[in-house]
Formats: sequence, structure tokens, C-alpha cells
Amino acid sequence: MIVGVDVGGSTTKAILFEEGRVIGSAISRSVEDPIASVSGVLGKVLVDSAKNLADIEYLAVSGGRSGRLPSSLLNLEVKKVDEIQAIGIGGLRLAAVEEGLVVSMGTGTAIVWARERGRKVTHVGGTGVGGGTIVGLGQRLLGVSDAPALNDMAKRGDAKRVDLIVRDIVGGAIGTLDVNMTASNFGKLSGTESREDIAAGIMNMVGEVVGKLAHLSASGVGASRIILVGSLTKLDCVSGRVLATLQSFGGEAIIPKLAEFNVAVGAATEASWGT
Repeated sequence: MIVGVDVGGSTTKAILFEEGRVIGSAISRSVEDPIASVSGVLGKVLVDSAKNLADIEYLAVSGGRSGRLPSSLLNLEVKKVDEIQAIGIGGLRLAAVEEGLVVSMGTGTAIVWARERGRKVTHVGGTGVGGGTIVGLGQRLLGVSDAPALNDMAKRGDAKRVDLIVRDIVGGAIGTLDVNMTASNFGKLSGTESREDIAAGIMNMVGEVVGKLAHLSASGVGASRIILVGSLTKLDCVSGRVLATLQSFGGEAIIPKLAEFNVAVGAATEASWGT
């Protein structure tokens, strides 16, 4: 068995493979020491799967804080995998396809063009808009920094009470823009909107930015398939807005099962190629 670990800034994720088959997964909150973060999530996935540390061949790690890990941990070899590679490889494996534009929605958003089952991976770009934006604006504007709680608030709100739409400005459709598309995020703030409306506006803005960038990136590289992965896929107010934005431009995307474990899956897959 091997364990893939994504050592992120806010959460650490682990996925357990046995003979190439997923048999367990776990998520825990990251702490300052990445060794403690990895040790904690490793213990969790082993307990949940009723497996022993002695059964593990090695750890495959990636993510922003994985570079601070030693080459050996708990008497296990630690194989470090570049995060961009892990994003591309993991996205293709989870979606069971040979190529695609992988959009990783985490604290920020990274976009990767992966081909030949991940043997060719190109970093297309990304944006600083992502989960960190949601948490930061939620804390500053609403005093709420828990992303799932903000997602629940957004379901009870209406983004059109805080956003200007095309109809508000020009009275009808313009160019390729439908009358109900956003013309200015938070351009309608007046002080009469509810906290839930503001939460909806935050989610709407993040989803639209990611969706539009994904569309432009796919057009730029000629990708016919977009794969959405990362922690934000679990926030339906965001992922739903990404999908709706892509659809408005005539595109579509898929969200594979275990999408939030994408980097961990990619790390484990890439590391296994050398064994």
C-alpha cells in the first residue's frame, strides 16, 4: 500500500491505495509543523481503514508545505512530487480520461493542461481568487471564516441584490452577454442587503472568476474537456456557479468523485511510476 498526501496550508489530505485501488481517505486541519500535519492525517486514514503503518511502502507527498518535509518520516520513505504535476496527473486519473484542462480550486486556483494520462503537464496559469478569498471576505464582511457555513448562508441569499447585472446597466442583452449575467460584482451594494445576500455575492464572484478563466484557458490551449478538482468543489454555491458560467459560454466541465483529494491522488500516481 502507498499513501498520497496533500500538505496544504489549511487542510492536509491523505488517500490510501492498495494495489492501485483507493481503500481510504482522510482530511485533517493543518498545523504549523508539516510533519505533525502529515503524521496526524496518516494516523487518521490508517485507523479509519483498519490498516497498520507496517503495511505502507512509502509516502508520496505534494502541496505547498511538502517541501519542508524530511526524506523519511515514521521510518517510511517520503517521495516528493511537484504540485503542478500532481494536479494534472490526479485530475486525469480521477476523471478516467487521457487529457483535459484541470482546474484546481483551493486557497487560490491553478489551471493545468494535462495530456497522455499525465505524462505531459503544462501550467497554464491561475488566479489568486479561490477559497482564501471566500474565507477572507467572509471574515471581514460578515465575521464568518468557515467556508461551509458561508456556503450555507449563500443558499439563503440572492447575489442579484448585491451585484449589478447586464439588464441593470444597459436594459437588455449586449454582445454575447445575457441580460441576467453579472456586469459588476458587488456593484449594487446599498446597505439594505442581508448578510446572506453578501455571502451569495462572494460565492458568485469566486465562481464566475474561476469559470471565466477556465473557459479562456480551455480556448487558449484547445482543450475540449475541463475537469474541476480541489476543496471548492465541495461548496455547491461555488462549483455550481463555475458550471453555470462555463455553460453560458457553451462549455461544460466534470467534477469527479474524490475531487478534493486530487493532489494526493496525483502525488501517489506519479511516485508509483518510478517503482
